[in-house]
Amino acid sequence: MASVLGALGLYNGSQPLAATGGAGGGGGGLRIVLVGRCRFAAKAYFEKTVCGGARGRRWCGFVVNERVLPLASFGADGRGLVPLERFVDALSFVRAGGDWVECFV
Repeated sequence: MASVLGALGLYNGSQPLAATGGAGGGGGGLRIVLVGRCRFAAKAYFEKTVCGGARGRRWCGFVVNERVLPLASFGADGRGLVPLERFVDALSFVRAGGDWVECFV
């Protein structure tokens, strides 16, 4: 499941870990939360909502292991929701057919 979520770009907003000095490069306050990214026994919910009635704007959000993914790389709001159109437009790899064999080499 972690591979699929990564291929969708759901973790693109994560900050990289420092090469030296531990997480955050010297006590900057960054922590690694492994339970949110376990490779097995994960629960994922993909939500699509419509705000404003039948002609309202469509939104999507993702919850993995009971944690809302911030989707910062998609420009999500403070609730972790992103306009559905923006999310689909950002999936260029998937929309282009993807080279799924290359992902698992």
